[in-house]
Amino acid sequence: MLCTYKDCSKKMLCNQCMIRHNPQHYQMIQAISDIEYQISQVPQLIERDLEQLKTKLYGIQNHIVFEKEQIKIQIIKMIEVLKSRLQAELDEFKQSAIEYMNTYYRTHEENIGNVLAGLSDHLKTVTPYATRVRPINENQFSILLDFQEKMLTNVMPGLTKKVDLMNKEVFENPLHIKVDNFYAIIKTYLNKGLQTHNLFTNNQVKLHDRWQIENRLEENKLYNGISKSAVFESNDYKLQAQEMLRDHIHIQPQSTKALNRYDNIQDFNLPKIQKHKEQKSHSTQKSERIPYISNRVINSVLSGHVDIVTCLCVLNDTQLVSGGGGGLIKIWDMDSGISLGDLNGHGGDVWSIVKINEINIASSSSDKTIRVWNIQKMSCDNILVGHLEAVRCLVYMRDIDYLVSGGFDMAIKVWQVARGKIKMTIQESQKVKCFCYIEIKGLLLSGGDSGRIKVFNILNGYCRDQLEGHQGEVCALRHLQDSFLGEQISVAASGGIDMKIIIWNVDKAIKLYVFVGHTDTINGLAYDSSNLQLWSAGSDRTIRGWDLIKNKLIISVRRHSDLISCIEFFRDSVITGSWDHRIRITARSYFFN
Repeated sequence: MLCTYKDCSKKMLCNQCMIRHNPQHYQMIQAISDIEYQISQVPQLIERDLEQLKTKLYGIQNHIVFEKEQIKIQIIKMIEVLKSRLQAELDEFKQSAIEYMNTYYRTHEENIGNVLAGLSDHLKTVTPYATRVRPINENQFSILLDFQEKMLTNVMPGLTKKVDLMNKEVFENPLHIKVDNFYAIIKTYLNKGLQTHNLFTNNQVKLHDRWQIENRLEENKLYNGISKSAVFESNDYKLQAQEMLRDHIHIQPQSTKALNRYDNIQDFNLPKIQKHKEQKSHSTQKSERIPYISNRVINSVLSGHVDIVTCLCVLNDTQLVSGGGGGLIKIWDMDSGISLGDLNGHGGDVWSIVKINEINIASSSSDKTIRVWNIQKMSCDNILVGHLEAVRCLVYMRDIDYLVSGGFDMAIKVWQVARGKIKMTIQESQKVKCFCYIEIKGLLLSGGDSGRIKVFNILNGYCRDQLEGHQGEVCALRHLQDSFLGEQISVAASGGIDMKIIIWNVDKAIKLYVFVGHTDTINGLAYDSSNLQLWSAGSDRTIRGWDLIKNKLIISVRRHSDLISCIEFFRDSVITGSWDHRIRITARSYFFN
């Protein structure tokens, strides 16, 4: 007889043993002959199931080998295509660099050619006197002496001065290749692009679904001799490997490149991965289960200016231009914080920078000029001269291709950028300090030291309205949008020395809101159109956020050690420049966290 009770310590029983056996087990005692089939067949069935699982695992293994080979082939093909594309880009870059070099030295070569041509002419004149025999009469002596005096007094000093000047220009001002800076820029972009997480993806089973399956199997006791992984599809094995790694103390980086990505990012940590036993909501698990690698710097400082920072201009998704004291203009890569180059030429502080197109920017300065720059060649294409005092503000009108400038000479000038000519001059009654342009209506708003904001029709220069409300200088203007709270109205914001921000209905020339909170002059305004929030920066060293729907202050933070002179909102980040010589890029979420 055989006792099949689970916890029984005496399985095999004879007739005598049956008498002494626990009576509670009697229902579980069977004759061996009754379970002979089960004894002989069940191990065979188990053996068959194990062989099936083994075969399935071999199939999975073969599939992985096949997939790896296919992916290798794809990677090799992709690398070949990339090499071809990079070679084409490098060839084009080589031609561009050689063209830049030839352009730089072309003037020197032309000057040298002109001087050599003059020297050849003079040599032809000198040769007869150098090869002629000694003069034999007074007339020949007189001609020779006159020729020597002319050459030694007039011609030779002039030629010597020209040659010495060219020698100085060529040898003391050579064209240098900024090898280290160039390599640093290329390395930054390659590191951002050549990341394996940008290349691969897979169809992962959601972790919370996986945990539910495991718990359900445990509750139903289906794990009797069966591997857990057998209940999951083959595309989940990579997920299991990742989970085993995540439960260790740290996560190994995929490559040194991925590790180096975090060197220049301040206050950035990978989210901690929670183990299966922790009870969290689905939303929390979803946000924390995948390591997040940021392509953006959420809290960074750009250092490089040796004087005050006065203005900012966003070029594209990754590049920023800043201007400041001493006439210096710097171009930055926002993600890496690397300076891509400097533009020098202004003889005074730079007060405004605007983007014209993907290649050109314009800057204004206290040296009374406006310069148009080519940021690819890092050179000045044109200098616009016309103002009599410092030029404090610029605005570019893309719809009509006009550049507008305003200065302390109480003049607004409209420029045709391509020709470098003045299209129109509007005479103001105040020193102009700030602009904003409402493109859809062709209106230019001008603020200055009188406290009034004038609204001009840019096509004819006619002053349509005056917005009155500030007490003292208006230092900042910003066009917000052309519809507000369901109404089709143009809305603008202004700030000034009276520490107030006024939101205007430009169409009706009336105030909508007045925001008070700053304790010193407001120097800059920026607009977050996605969240309908206005950001302001002032001489009180604070950045303040205002909710235009709730009509109230929502945040006030101090990020600089001196007055903040300019502010921009881009890529969900606040960018500020200050007289502490620094530029800060701070994610909006950073303020609220």
